[in-house]
Amino acid sequence: MGRKFLLESDPKPLMEKCLRNSLTRRRGPLRPAEGVALKRLPDNSYKAKDNTKWHSEPNSTMPPIMKIDQFDNAGPTMSVIGCSTPAEVFAKFLPDALLAEVVVHTNDKIINLRNKCKQQNDPTFKDLILMDFRAFLGILIMTGARKDNHLTSEEVSSKSQGFPFYKSVISEHHFCFIQRAPRFDSIATREERVKTDRFAAIRSLWDQVIANCIANYEPSGHLTVDEQLLAFRGGVLSGCTSRINQQSKYGIKLVMACDADPCYMCNAIPYLGKGTTTTSTPLGEYFTMELTRPFRKTGRIVTTDNRFHSLPLARGLRQFGMHLVGTIRPKPYTPSLMLTTPLGFGECVASYNYEDKVTLLCQRVKTTKRIHILSTVHHNPTVTENQ
Repeated sequence: MGRKFLLESDPKPLMEKCLRNSLTRRRGPLRPAEGVALKRLPDNSYKAKDNTKWHSEPNSTMPPIMKIDQFDNAGPTMSVIGCSTPAEVFAKFLPDALLAEVVVHTNDKIINLRNKCKQQNDPTFKDLILMDFRAFLGILIMTGARKDNHLTSEEVSSKSQGFPFYKSVISEHHFCFIQRAPRFDSIATREERVKTDRFAAIRSLWDQVIANCIANYEPSGHLTVDEQLLAFRGGVLSGCTSRINQQSKYGIKLVMACDADPCYMCNAIPYLGKGTTTTSTPLGEYFTMELTRPFRKTGRIVTTDNRFHSLPLARGLRQFGMHLVGTIRPKPYTPSLMLTTPLGFGECVASYNYEDKVTLLCQRVKTTKRIHILSTVHHNPTVTENQ
């Protein structure tokens, strides 16, 4: 009767107790939803090794969090919205004029390959027209969409196992022949251009496609900058390839700026080794500044990891009307007092730079590991669970 009376009169205490016990067993002690205040350093102001001045208290003249403008027009531009079919959208990125130029250079390669064949009159080795090349691209796109790109050409074109669509579009022998032939520049002038640009074999097509990616989409207020390695072992771009030691795979490293919401690639730059840049600017800062160049003076937030993030980069983006958030490695401008302050598991400590209007956060995530986050957006932060 007593338990029944408790449930009927005031069930809230019992429900809260049950919920608290279940959450404690699963996820440890509960944390306040409004966030845990950061640990304060003992000194009011202190300097790093490079004499960068930091403070233990936030700047009272700055708002806790910078308000970011709403980008209501984020998404495809009007030229893409007006398209009614996927083919029309595809043409916005790879127009027929650009594909026709590729067909011309590809036919030059086909002539060289055909001269080495005994049956030169075989239709398999004929010159391409624009429709043939579009069909070839359609096959590649369809194999990716159907997850068939790991199969061999024999398996794809098999009558018993393959998808009938592939066989109806192009024969296996013709597809394999075209696969050897695509060229995107003039072979006659490539040798001279490669001396100044390792990416010369595909530079013209690359620049036009990236320009179309920028023109056909308006990103939201949050951009991310990171790198991706595309598997590639071809000889044409051998001077641009990088290697992952852990997996022993080769590929072309691309550094991209993407819209954080739909993961759309807004801009990209290939890594070309020593020829990537002629300036003494660190590569992380160079890539981020170049990738965000089309979006300056817009107030967008750029998120990077410690391979790109730095205090000079935060200063540079601020000059061009953009914000920066991301993890950072300990640098000479990192205050030593922050590095030596004892922290418990999950505890955080913050330092504030009034001059550059940045906040540096340090949190202990493991017994021997701390992460540092530099932000030009948050000026009086609190730490909440999973944020």
